[in-house]
Amino acid sequence: MGDMSEHFSRSELACRCGCNQLIDENVPLDLLEFLRKYFDKPIVVHCCMRCEPHNKRVGGVNKSHHTTSSAVDFHVKGLSIKELHREMKTIYAEKVYPDMGLGIYDWGVHVDLKGRRTWS
Repeated sequence: MGDMSEHFSRSELACRCGCNQLIDENVPLDLLEFLRKYFDKPIVVHCCMRCEPHNKRVGGVNKSHHTTSSAVDFHVKGLSIKELHREMKTIYAEKVYPDMGLGIYDWGVHVDLKGRRTWS
């Protein structure tokens, strides 16, 4: 299915401003594949990589992990946001990925492997 891993393609992870930038080695593909198998449903990627100009345009934080392709914003197809939040909190609590950062939003979640922390 994907050209970067079993379920994910470069085009869905690259910057969406048109530059198509992606830092391949930083993308948390193992985490994404784990989540894809855990939910057994397609993951809809909102954002992985953002070049610096695009990050600024969309109001991303300074030094965002998105600017290094090391963060992913997503929701799960066929799963309510409430269900997604509950399951992600369980994954976080069980420390399946001990360094996972988890942001909870009304549109889905943000994950990265840049230090254990949560926010909403």
